[in-house]
Amino acid sequence: MLEQNINTSIPSVVKHPKNNYQNFDDYSKILDTYGLQYNVADYYLQVGEITQVQGWIIHISVVISQVSDLLQAIVPFLIAENISFKAAKNREACLNLLNGVLGIRQVGKVISIYPENNVIALHIARELILLTKSFKGPQILTDVYLGSIIYARYGSFNPIMQNDDEGKRNKFIYDASGHLIKDPYSIPFVLPQGITWPFTSLTNPIVPIPKKVFAHFYKPLSVLKDDVRGNVYSGIYVKGLFRTAPCVIKEGKKHMVSDDIGRDIRDRLLWQQYLQNELAEDIPMPKIIDSFEEDDNTYLVMEFIKGTSLEDRLKQFTFNRISWKYLTNEEHIILISYLLQIISIIEKLHYKGYIHRDIQPANFIIDDNGQFFLIDMELTYSLKEGVPNPPFPLGTPGYMSPEQQKEYLPTVKEDIYGLGALMLCILTGLSPAKFDTQDIIILEEHINFFVGDRTISDLVSACFNHAPEERPTLGFIKSVIEQCQINLSTKKDGTDTLQVQVLSTHTLEETILNSIKGLIISPTVISEGMWCSKLSTTENAGSSSQREYTKVIGLREGIGGVLYLLAKAKRLGFDIDSCIDSYYKGWHYIEENSLGILASISPGLHDGAAGVAIALQEAIQSDLLEDNDLNRYRIQSYLQIPNNNLNIADGIAGQGIAALICKTYLDTNVIRQLLESYLTVLLNSQQKDGSWILNNSSKKSASTLIGFSYGVSGIAFFLLQYISVYPNEVVKNAAIRALNWLIKKTNGLNDLFNRKKYKKIIGEKYKTGSEWTGVILTFIRAYEIIQDVQYKKISEAALSNFHAYMINNNLTQDVGIAGIGELYLEAWYVFKNEEWKQRADWLTNLLIHTRMIENKNACYWQLQEHNRPTADLLVGTSGIIHFLLKNWAPYRLGHCILS
Repeated sequence: MLEQNINTSIPSVVKHPKNNYQNFDDYSKILDTYGLQYNVADYYLQVGEITQVQGWIIHISVVISQVSDLLQAIVPFLIAENISFKAAKNREACLNLLNGVLGIRQVGKVISIYPENNVIALHIARELILLTKSFKGPQILTDVYLGSIIYARYGSFNPIMQNDDEGKRNKFIYDASGHLIKDPYSIPFVLPQGITWPFTSLTNPIVPIPKKVFAHFYKPLSVLKDDVRGNVYSGIYVKGLFRTAPCVIKEGKKHMVSDDIGRDIRDRLLWQQYLQNELAEDIPMPKIIDSFEEDDNTYLVMEFIKGTSLEDRLKQFTFNRISWKYLTNEEHIILISYLLQIISIIEKLHYKGYIHRDIQPANFIIDDNGQFFLIDMELTYSLKEGVPNPPFPLGTPGYMSPEQQKEYLPTVKEDIYGLGALMLCILTGLSPAKFDTQDIIILEEHINFFVGDRTISDLVSACFNHAPEERPTLGFIKSVIEQCQINLSTKKDGTDTLQVQVLSTHTLEETILNSIKGLIISPTVISEGMWCSKLSTTENAGSSSQREYTKVIGLREGIGGVLYLLAKAKRLGFDIDSCIDSYYKGWHYIEENSLGILASISPGLHDGAAGVAIALQEAIQSDLLEDNDLNRYRIQSYLQIPNNNLNIADGIAGQGIAALICKTYLDTNVIRQLLESYLTVLLNSQQKDGSWILNNSSKKSASTLIGFSYGVSGIAFFLLQYISVYPNEVVKNAAIRALNWLIKKTNGLNDLFNRKKYKKIIGEKYKTGSEWTGVILTFIRAYEIIQDVQYKKISEAALSNFHAYMINNNLTQDVGIAGIGELYLEAWYVFKNEEWKQRADWLTNLLIHTRMIENKNACYWQLQEHNRPTADLLVGTSGIIHFLLKNWAPYRLGHCILS
């Protein structure tokens, strides 16, 4: 029987910690002992000059407990060989590299070595394999394994940095033919065509194909959770002759998330196996079927429970759309019953002497009968046995108590904090990471804005007390929630009068001022006094907590968008002095990385030259840059780059929008020639049905591109903007034909709110956030200019699909709270309907109640649970500030980017 393989004793590694290695937090101290000169290069300390563009890079992976010993073992050899290398600069950077926080393609790259040629590369690899035999480290997925903890890949040393097809700054190297290509970072490794493999005496460059069946019995069918530590699969297992059954296969990859005493994810899985067997009779959990090791990885196989995670169930409750106090009484009762089931599970766990330490929605499954199951026990601590010793570190952002983050000895109060965070999530529909929990009195006010019940708000905020002993007991929490259930059972829908909080102009103004100050201080991502954007890598993405950042010039994402926002804020009279040094550093960076290489940058609005032109005209208009011939020439140059695309994001429609915005600073003949050139292409390429064939797609696939950034509605928006400035019947008729096509294809915009139909009409490749809000914006603009009442009806009907008191974890312009808020303000301005202003005020209040206070007079928003906020315009803090500015001065500020 498979079950006979199960170990029911406490794993020895949990009970008996290994000896600590001598370790340092700052690895520069080790380099200092050898008298080495070094520079800081992102997350690394660089020793020696790296001048080659590319070559074979040797990477060394090592667990955190062995980093100091490894450096002391190999640095003398590297000095003797006079070879350039990089080493993680400190413990934090090293943990980020090892645990996938900097992206899956960086996992394990603690040390990088740059040999000058293939012969030296082979020599270095051989010697390092011998020197590092006693060390261990996680697999480097972009590389080929050479031996010991040594890996290699062919890629960039000192790359050519230029914009890629999306206008983003990226690393480029030369292929075998001498053409520039993006450094591929392929996972798994693929030997580049025409490149010689120098390590033949060590191994071949072929990476083994992943197995389709584990341990002969278990076949993974799909990935439930993609995780650098090890995936979670749904699968089947052989139960008997010609019989299979569903199962869940949890993988622990060797040496991942290894801690200071050498325990890694595999030890956590063994601990979870022990707990689920030990508590099987008391706690509802999936039954363990088997555990085994294969290729040095550990696998835990457990019962498949047909159901839904609590995380997904909350979304089904129209959460992310409606505030708690506007849900129905029936929905309240169901959610309260969920809380009571969770409290019951935690009660039983505490009674048995265990603390869970990771109470969050993803760790509970609700089966088809409504029963809750606990599915993740990795971080659990035994009070009776005092194990694991030390406790496994950390947990889920937003759900971890301050003492858990500091790795203090666990108490049941950690679970009270986690339960409070879970209640906050259930009651508000927002991640607890969105809330500032430093002051529980202020937190109670924020919670009450969403909940509208002082008793519940007091209870939840008390769970976040930074003094653990002041947090309520589990019994008290249960009694309050049970009383809430009783009150709800006797209450009828509509018996309460809902009070909508009036927007305070003073609070709004204060929030804008403080958020501008927040742009320039931590935790906003800044490097060398300039704003950074998250590096987007669609290929081989494997970590929701990826923290790899870069500087880009773009308006949508990048420095250009922040400069655009600050200029608008100054024009409205707000103090931007706190950001002024970074403002001018940003312009210097843009000049260095665009003006001299116009032919190689994207001409587009979102990430390229047209967007920079808009930011430049805003700077001139706000007296931040001079209105002189040079700057006017720069605007003109940014708008004259040839372009083969038609759309708003990176095509001539976006260039047209920019030209209209910048026309004050362009010669009359230049603006006429630019606009005529854009219009000629668009009018000549419009199809008989009113659409356009976009992005070199076939006519068939073009029918899906209704969206704003990359589709027909964005082009229609430009045509409408044009005729609002230069009335023209031909252009007007083209816009109307496009609008009619959009109405037909979206069933009067109704299909934008049908998930299945939305995916079909937008297209998988073009599902960027602002697509459907942009379509609605186009019809609002159409009514304003053409005055056809059908456009007003269509727009307002579409806007009514949003709940008046909606909730959304996405706070940004990119289909988040700020973007929908700006849409409401446009509707209010054009339709003169106060409902849309009231809705915008609700969203403004939501942002005020989720701001994080920093240094008493600065604030920011936690945009993602795992990551620091960026200042970007459409996906960062600047876009939120733009919406707040627009609501503060709705008659003086146009729509973000577009006017």
